[in-house]
Amino acid sequence: MSPRRQRTFALLLCALLGIWAAGWGCAPLRLKTRAGVYHKVQKGETLWRICYTYRVNMQTVCRFNGIKDPERIDVGQEIFIPGAKAVLRVEPARPKTAAPVEHRPQDPLPPSKAERKGKSPDRELASKAPAPQPDGRPARLEFIWPVKGPVTTWFGVQQGRRHDGIDIVAPKGTPVRAAERGKVIYSDDGMSGYGNLVILQHEGGFHTVYAHNSRNLVDVDEVVNKSQVIAEVGDTGRATGNHLHFEIRKNRRAVDPMQYLP
Repeated sequence: MSPRRQRTFALLLCALLGIWAAGWGCAPLRLKTRAGVYHKVQKGETLWRICYTYRVNMQTVCRFNGIKDPERIDVGQEIFIPGAKAVLRVEPARPKTAAPVEHRPQDPLPPSKAERKGKSPDRELASKAPAPQPDGRPARLEFIWPVKGPVTTWFGVQQGRRHDGIDIVAPKGTPVRAAERGKVIYSDDGMSGYGNLVILQHEGGFHTVYAHNSRNLVDVDEVVNKSQVIAEVGDTGRATGNHLHFEIRKNRRAVDPMQYLP
């Protein structure tokens, strides 16, 4: 193989694997033979929302473009989206009043102790909630990402099967943080397929679900603050590789987490 062909082959290999090799000067390469489009990053867009809009595996996009940190993309940067047929407009986060989507038959939310005793869980949690705003408005839920990393599976029907949350890849042991202030209503491994699972109850009928943890760090009835570490990433239950399966549920119905995450 000639030196020129060797270099061309190396560049193609680097682009496919997302490798930056100083010796060959590898960089993201425009692949004319690969189906896809180039998306130009606009102000306010994040890699999470770009990949969500195109419904592509974020880990694959990171590999193709040599992106090591999903949080670090620049306005004007062109990102290759493999498999896409047209450039799409990236929508901002939807209002929190968006209509919920029905959950699957197996509901991971068990009745809380308060519910079993006939108490109102919302009232119990609200009694410990932050004070209302000065103008009388109640404190609003503002969910954050429990783990930062590439999303490999989005909410909805995936390969013919319903997926009630998003799967976020992260190394084993990565801290899992509470997406909002809430009360722990489940912390165990008794739900089929979920492995070590934590469920938090929030105001307004919301719950968040954190599954496949290597270990849980909170107990039932604890009230945890937003961003508090509640578990560690793992691959327990029916999981392929280390990742967090994260769900947001409103009135026990699974909703798309991307409607609420920044």
